[in-house]
Amino acid sequence: MLARLNGSKSAVECGTSFGVSTIYLALVISQNVSGLRENAFGVFTVEKSVMKVQKARELWKQAGKDVEDWIVPHQGDLLEILESNDLLPQTVDLLFLDGE
Repeated sequence: MLARLNGSKSAVECGTSFGVSTIYLALVISQNVSGLRENAFGVFTVEKSVMKVQKARELWKQAGKDVEDWIVPHQGDLLEILESNDLLPQTVDLLFLDGE
């Protein structure tokens, strides 16, 4: 609801887990920009567990291209990944902290 209300075009999710919230964020961002990728970044999501990332990718694939194309997944240590500024979107409209 927050992503819809603030018109989010980019989100950072810390703690992907199995990717369910990622699906909802990706759908909202896609709808917020009428599906035009050049107007938005999508969902930058980070998960430490290799097993959870694999399961999330399966769910995203099942959800279809309207979801999968809007997700930028990263597996590894959150702090190390976030320190790489070149990986992050230039602006972040929504931050979802859902990690340990």
